[in-house]
Amino acid sequence: MAMSRILLPLLAISLPGIIAGDATKPVYDTDGNELSSDSQYYVRPADDKNAGGDLRARQGELEECPFFLVQARREDTAGLVQFTQRNNSTGGAVHLSSDITIHFTQLATFCVESTNWFVTHRPPFLSSPSGPSQYVAVGTPKAHVDPPLAEVFRIEEHDDGKTKGYKLVSSAGEGPSKDLGLHASSKNRSWMAVTGSPLVVVFKKG
Repeated sequence: MAMSRILLPLLAISLPGIIAGDATKPVYDTDGNELSSDSQYYVRPADDKNAGGDLRARQGELEECPFFLVQARREDTAGLVQFTQRNNSTGGAVHLSSDITIHFTQLATFCVESTNWFVTHRPPFLSSPSGPSQYVAVGTPKAHVDPPLAEVFRIEEHDDGKTKGYKLVSSAGEGPSKDLGLHASSKNRSWMAVTGSPLVVVFKKG
């Protein structure tokens, strides 16, 4: 028993990643600097071969409001975002696996009172029953319509041996966090949705 009492503190010192997890590890931008809630960033695919551009907001194909998150075409203007860690114990730094909110800093639209990202059951286009049931919109979630914690996201590391970067996950609803990826509509637009295949991204300071 005495030996166990000695070994546990030693393990906590020598193996902090195992004991404490990765929640204390910062997220880094493409310049190798820590992601900061005081700065603005473009969210772009980590894979240079990806045919699309950065993430931006645009009107859905069914209604004028709300706006939804979509991958910009190369010629489109991308959107700058800020990340805010809900627990400010780390100051301005954004850490892995921490609850964050995300909002566009420059978004000209007539239909949103907020530029926060949130997960919604409302689709941006007429999708098939086999498609995703949740998409990422911009604005304010509606009570009794959108899932709880709809505005809460996390950033996680991702390395599948082919593409290395980060993935965005949603904490909305019940159960574990869910990966965010792209789902294409018939009009060849790729909308951000809760999917089983994450979009691997990096963060470029604006």
